[in-house]
Amino acid sequence: MSITRTAMIDDDGTGTTGTILNNAWKQELYTQIDGVTESGWIDVAFNPADFTAAAGGTWTVAGATTFAYRVTGKVLTIAFAALNTSVAGGPPSLNIRIPGGFTVNRQVGQPFNYAIGGVGTGTGYMEVAPAINNQLRLHRDMLGTAWAAGGTHVSGLFVISIA
Repeated sequence: MSITRTAMIDDDGTGTTGTILNNAWKQELYTQIDGVTESGWIDVAFNPADFTAAAGGTWTVAGATTFAYRVTGKVLTIAFAALNTSVAGGPPSLNIRIPGGFTVNRQVGQPFNYAIGGVGTGTGYMEVAPAINNQLRLHRDMLGTAWAAGGTHVSGLFVISIA
């Protein structure tokens, strides 16, 4: 995000005077603001390898997904919706590759929504940490309940600190 730079010329309230010191302070502030980079939303091309299941389970995701991210400074925001997917084998987590090759720098957990045909809807728990930095791990709950077999929908918006 870049802003239009203007000189500071209002030390005495007349709108016509200004000191070098005040103008230097204002230019330093502009430089700090300009140092924060921001991208628009970037759509991730569908790749079934971005969606996996843990511990011998399978997660089959069709091409009808929303998977996008944006970067603001050191913050990565990921939006996803994978509808009409199929889960088998009772995995403890469904995993999504972090897009853009980014590396997380702290452990976080955030909620997301899911629906499983024949089971119902719920709020799951996403975890990401430097030790597992290439993926978001989606858990049905904090207790480690395995994902049930069948048609599954998952969606969420995650905000992650990156290195």
